[in-house]
Amino acid sequence: MHRRPPVASLLAPLAATLLAALSAAPAHAVPVTDPAGDILSTYAGVPAQGDVDVLFAEVIFNGSGFHLSATLADTLGQTPGALYVWGFDRGAGTERFATLPGGVGVLFDSVVVIDALGTATVRTLAPGVAVTATLTASLVGDTLSVDVPLSALPSAGFAPGAYTWNLWPRVGSGNNNQITDFAPDGNADPALANALVTVPEPASLALAAGGLGLIGRRRLRHR
Repeated sequence: MHRRPPVASLLAPLAATLLAALSAAPAHAVPVTDPAGDILSTYAGVPAQGDVDVLFAEVIFNGSGFHLSATLADTLGQTPGALYVWGFDRGAGTERFATLPGGVGVLFDSVVVIDALGTATVRTLAPGVAVTATLTASLVGDTLSVDVPLSALPSAGFAPGAYTWNLWPRVGSGNNNQITDFAPDGNADPALANALVTVPEPASLALAAGGLGLIGRRRLRHR
């Protein structure tokens, strides 16, 4: 007489796959909250208004691209020449701001620069400098956002879900003393100075979880 395999033996492979996928998801992938009024002491530009002081920033990878968003301490457009720069480490990042009080540990190999008109320019810095995309950002009140396709930020060693980032507003594009803030703030430990990209649960994980339940219900119904 043929005996049906126990439910546990059917569920084990699927459960292992689901666990492995969950384990591979990045940890500590949370939005960045930055203190108000923490303009860098090294800033030497025109008087900095609240529109160059980051309060909140986030990057979400959805499988085909990145959604970047940030909230500033005041309405955008008050500081002439303000730029908003997201620096990404795609796997070849280097530290370029070690002399700044908030720049220690900030690693990046590409940037997304948003100007006051809402033009977003994506540049990769390693290997080689190249403009990979010019995009349109949204600037509404104290909030800015832009969607960047994965093709504009190709991997330089990391999986896209493991990219790290930092946001720094600046006034003009000449010297490092034009940078007003870092979000998150710099830290000698790059893991604390660079936020991890947030990766939503892939549809495959949801399907796997649903499959576990479906198989379990069917096996229990036929016992």
